[in-house]
Amino acid sequence: MNFDRQKIFLYVLGTLFLGAILVWSAVWQSGTASIAGQFGGRNELKVDFFDIGQGDAVFIEAPNHNRVLIDGGPGSQILNKLGRAMPFFDREIDVVILTHPDSDHLNGLIDVLKKYKVGGVVDPCLAEPQANYQEFLKLIEEKKINHLCAQAGQRIKLSDDAVLDILFPFESLEGVSLQNTNDS
Repeated sequence: MNFDRQKIFLYVLGTLFLGAILVWSAVWQSGTASIAGQFGGRNELKVDFFDIGQGDAVFIEAPNHNRVLIDGGPGSQILNKLGRAMPFFDREIDVVILTHPDSDHLNGLIDVLKKYKVGGVVDPCLAEPQANYQEFLKLIEEKKINHLCAQAGQRIKLSDDAVLDILFPFESLEGVSLQNTNDS
């Protein structure tokens, strides 16, 4: 009789363990898929707006998991936000966009370039003497990251169905000094 109870106990325990594995597999595989994606439709574009102190950062993930980060804030808070939006083991961002080189948009991106594998960087390429912008450019060069100077008409393809269009500046600002870099 004792043998039968032990056998039943092991059978129930094994069934519960298998059930737990199946449930967690479904959770991991679904990730951020939309309900439409679960019923045969296409997944949706995911856009997160991060409050990072002074200003915001925008994190975009396309249905094919291509990722874009726009601005990084004044400090390392962006790393915590990315840690929540991305799987803990994933350290790849396809494109980082810097709207202008003021420290409240730039400083967090320096930390991102140090901690993540970044495929490309887009920024206005202003002639900025500030040390933090020079460090940003140095990291791009050291890590051999593709660097594009933003100009209206350029297009960043996120997936077959999603693109980002650069709307400004209307002409190249590469090497230009501006009184107010917010105008770039």
